[in-house]
Amino acid sequence: MPATATAAPPQPHRPIVAASPDPVVVGYDGMLDGLDAVCWTLEELPVDTPIVVVSALGRERQLPFGLPRPERPEVLRARLEALWMEDAAAVDSELELCIEEGAPAAALLRVAQQRGARLIVVGHRRRGRLGALQASVAHDLVDRSSIPVVVVP
Repeated sequence: MPATATAAPPQPHRPIVAASPDPVVVGYDGMLDGLDAVCWTLEELPVDTPIVVVSALGRERQLPFGLPRPERPEVLRARLEALWMEDAAAVDSELELCIEEGAPAAALLRVAQQRGARLIVVGHRRRGRLGALQASVAHDLVDRSSIPVVVVP
């Protein structure tokens, strides 16, 4: 009895799909340095990079003096959303805004970990005489982050 060979049916061609790159988390505070960080990210990273813009409702550290009128979280959230709507229109990109409770560095690190981010980008404003009293989100991130941090001057 002769041996017979059977051929396997041809497999359908499966396109190779490149995995989407890990996201980048960008700090945004509604100020020019936050917008600079967003613009740097859009200009320097590949177009297909997922970008998550993160704003925090808290302060990095308590200030040694009280603020005249602390803002309610819902008021701060509404202000950040309004500022973002203007800035997002200016950069002409559809980016996700994520508003988080807590201090900025902690919020950025938390979102970066949750999203599996490969990079955190923040702006850095130059401070005047009170610079020593003000906390630096960029400094705290560089000290605490396990992923690279870009500080946009």
